[in-house]
Amino acid sequence: MNKIILSLLLCFAYLFGAAEWKSEYEVKLKRNEVHKIALVVGTGIKEVYFHWTLFVKGGLVFLAKYDQFNYQSILYNEYKKDSFRIWLTKETHKENLSPYVVIFFKNYEKDKQIAVFKIAIYGDVIVQG
Repeated sequence: MNKIILSLLLCFAYLFGAAEWKSEYEVKLKRNEVHKIALVVGTGIKEVYFHWTLFVKGGLVFLAKYDQFNYQSILYNEYKKDSFRIWLTKETHKENLSPYVVIFFKNYEKDKQIAVFKIAIYGDVIVQG
């Protein structure tokens, strides 16, 4: 019985484990400084733009643009409130997820007024530059 439970736990850990990022890096931005990510998605080149405008009471006002669509969110330095995901395609495959970009809010350096982000890219995407 214990072996069955252990086997099931290992299967769930494998299937629902942490994502293996295709690419990840860190960027520091001042207020209203825009960061651009150029991506090869499928047969075309797409661009993701993002910046932040305000940091108040631990919340960072975050704005992004992808595929002519604007996004706005408030990110906090807490688990499940510290990231923003952008799906890069509208397709879904049964064997794997569609490619996406996740932008994590890591830290705010109050003395320099700089926000630190981690950008992670998952899926069949090539990062340019």
